[in-house]
This record gives sequence, C-alpha cells and structure tokens, in this order.
Amino acid sequence: MATVDYTNGSAVIPFGGLNKVYTVENTIDFSKKNAAASTVVEALNVAAGTHVLNVWVTVDTPQGAASTATVGDAGTPAGFDAATDLNAAAGTTTYGVGTYMNAVPAVAIQDAYVAAGGHYYATADTIDLTLSAAAVDTAVITVKALCVQVI
Repeated sequence: MATVDYTNGSAVIPFGGLNKVYTVENTIDFSKKNAAASTVVEALNVAAGTHVLNVWVTVDTPQGAASTATVGDAGTPAGFDAATDLNAAAGTTTYGVGTYMNAVPAVAIQDAYVAAGGHYYATADTIDLTLSAAAVDTAVITVKALCVQVI
C-alpha cells in the first residue's frame, strides 16, 4: 500500500492565537493525479498542537464506478469516517458520527475519533483517506476539517 502526498503544502493556521476554531480544506482532483487501489492519500496537513473535531468529504465529481475510502490518520485509518463513497452524487457530503457505548442496547463506537470528541495531535500529522480496492482516476473531492489550535 503506497502513501501519496496530496496536501499541496504545509499546515497553515489562518490566524494566530490559541483556542481559535478554524477549518482547513483541500480539493483533490484525482483526474489530474490518479491513485492506485489501496493507496493512502494524505489529504490535509495538521499542525502540532491541534485538536481536530471532525472531517467532512464532499464529492464534487463522482468517480463513475464503485469506490470508497476511510478517513483518519496513520494510527487509526477510519478514525473520522469508516465509509466515504467517492462515487456518490455530486454535492454529497459525508462525515464521521459517533455511537456511544452507553446506548441501549450497547453498540460499538462507529467512528472512534468523533465519538471521543475529536482527536488531539501533539505532533504534526496528516488526515488521510485510505482508498478501497479500486483505483481512483476521475473523482474530485473536497476534504475539510474543523480544528482548534490548543498549543
């Protein structure tokens, strides 16, 4: 499984100061830079000291054939979203949802980082999409993360 950088640059915080809530986003055009099956796509850079609350993926142009991805990072590839459909209708947005263990009946956590209130990155990292067993060569997607700079 290859890891490919699609971030288009370094992590940028739009304004200085701690405890500021902001979004970062990146549009990835797979028709310009294809990705093989099972590729780990580095979609967003995350600066050290950032708490990422959730990640959204919007399909701008569908893949045209069955193609899915998980959204997370190297440690937990499906931490933010376990099932993103890259062939969904244009304009479709997916994001992580949390299922809590104290539900009746008890259910396993669906998207672990979201159920936990997000994920803190002590060191710089990336938000990744891990592609399914299908190459992606047509889809255009926008990946957006809601962040808080805490350190």
